[in-house]
Amino acid sequence: RRDFRREYAKDKRLRAIWKNTRLTPELYTICRAAFRGGDTHASYNYVGWDLEHITSFDISSSYPAAMLLDLYPVTAFAEVKPEDYIRRNKMPRYAALLYVRFENIKYIGSAGMPYIPIAKCEQISACRINDNGRVLECGPDENGEPGYISLWITDIDLKIIEHDYTWTRRELGRVFVSEYGPLPDAHKNQVMEYFRRKTELKNVPGMEYEYVKAKNRLNAGYGMMVTDIAKSDWIYENGDYERKPYNLPEKLDAFYKSKTNFLRYEQGVWVTANARLRLREMIWKVGSDVVYVDTDSIKCRGEHAAAFKEASDQIIARCKEAGYYAVDPAGVTHYPGAWEMDGEYTYFKTLGSKRYMVQEKGQTGYKTTIAGVDKKRGAEFFTKHGPKAFKNGCCIKNAGHTVAYYNDDPLHWITVQGVRIRTGANVALKDESYTLGITNEYWDIIQKALANIAEIE
Repeated sequence: RRDFRREYAKDKRLRAIWKNTRLTPELYTICRAAFRGGDTHASYNYVGWDLEHITSFDISSSYPAAMLLDLYPVTAFAEVKPEDYIRRNKMPRYAALLYVRFENIKYIGSAGMPYIPIAKCEQISACRINDNGRVLECGPDENGEPGYISLWITDIDLKIIEHDYTWTRRELGRVFVSEYGPLPDAHKNQVMEYFRRKTELKNVPGMEYEYVKAKNRLNAGYGMMVTDIAKSDWIYENGDYERKPYNLPEKLDAFYKSKTNFLRYEQGVWVTANARLRLREMIWKVGSDVVYVDTDSIKCRGEHAAAFKEASDQIIARCKEAGYYAVDPAGVTHYPGAWEMDGEYTYFKTLGSKRYMVQEKGQTGYKTTIAGVDKKRGAEFFTKHGPKAFKNGCCIKNAGHTVAYYNDDPLHWITVQGVRIRTGANVALKDESYTLGITNEYWDIIQKALANIAEIE
């Protein structure tokens, strides 16, 4: 943050722009509602399958690439009439925040990866089918009444939804627009400084710590943009902690009066939106062969190297023109946003988001990515028990994570091994096991997908 602040301070205009584009309490609340992180999901077409010959492709520095190459809201947001937004062909020169209601919406994508998260829906009715937290189909209900969802999204999200869903009716409730433009040169200069430093330190003996720190700083260049401006304060008073409700206008006033703040929250919202679109565009190209995605990577069946190379070549051409590249110690040139093959698996199996195991080409053991399970212990467990153990209901003992148990007791006396001691409120940290699980609803979706594939074949 200090590095970026110093870079921003070199351009005196940026402070004035930052103040003139300040968010109102309403707009900040809307930005928070529209904000989403990375797109991580398993294709319901392949959940539970024992797959062979899977290839993994990865976007090099996905969020930094989005900051360098993509467009962002640069002027203050202004509300426009929904009919004007539609009549003017969605105002392609403008970034938009939209409150949208969809009736009888249904996912139609071939990849088996719905896009809309249920958690982001402010209103939802008759959502008959959801795919692991994503809207798969909503309405009509048992009485024939239309189902619906309502949520805040960006114009980029709308583009993805229009590609992947159908509906019987769509209503735009409110629309706010801001002119599109690139991030300030000050921001992009610092991103490239970190990218070059990380690339030049890669695999240099004795510089492992410096490499990791450069990589951390590069990744943090996005995270600091979406730090919550209005966090609650916790007050310790009369021997107890109390959460103090915040006053949003006061928090925003303090934020914009501070001489140390300089980043625009709304631009951070568009970083992940741009990255999600880049990922989705490749999902559309690969189609039904997509097996699993995680923010900046795609794991797929079949031969798709040519499609990834074509997309990568387009990015590389833009990077060359702008000077966005760096050379590692081995003489290899790296471009932010380029697609790279980062793994070939002789075996792959997933049970849902953040739950998969692989056997890398040329290796004998297995590796796992399971939320809540230490990677080393997961690898040891399934290398010992084999891929057949990776199934619904599998219990992994000593999974490598701890659970905190809070005991909010007043002061009291207890006896431990014959010794009487006085104790009070405490936290007990305990090693826990982990059980792989699939909900009944998700299991039904998987079975329907299997039945559809059997019909096609």
